[in-house]
Amino acid sequence: MSNRDKWLIGIVIVGGVLVALISASPFLGCLYRNHRFESLVRFKIDSPDCQKTIPGRSTECCQCFLAFDGVNSKDDVQFLGGGLSYSYDEEHHIFQVGGEGQIKNNGNSFEVHSGHVYINGKQVPIRSTPMKVLVKALMP
Repeated sequence: MSNRDKWLIGIVIVGGVLVALISASPFLGCLYRNHRFESLVRFKIDSPDCQKTIPGRSTECCQCFLAFDGVNSKDDVQFLGGGLSYSYDEEHHIFQVGGEGQIKNNGNSFEVHSGHVYINGKQVPIRSTPMKVLVKALMP
């Protein structure tokens, strides 16, 4: 085998590895972001906007998962509003939230009002599919 053939095989192998990495990078990014999201304290919202309803069948509760970026402790959030109920699952780091009220961390907030979910005062357009929302920390 000549040097030219060795170079050609090397280029083909390097090109194949680069194509594989470029093709896999979106999937690897999704896996990383999901892992990061799952490590944070999350809020499972029980609200009509977050229910998946299948006509003639059943209704699945709590399809909305929200998290504040960087919040790893349940003590880093505030719950405001007498109509807000919540419980904390220590094992999975998830608050089950129902009723109406506001959840705050620093300058960010989630609000549940009249069956709708608001993030920093803006209503979240929710579809009938499950969703995960990560709210980045506000810069001062």
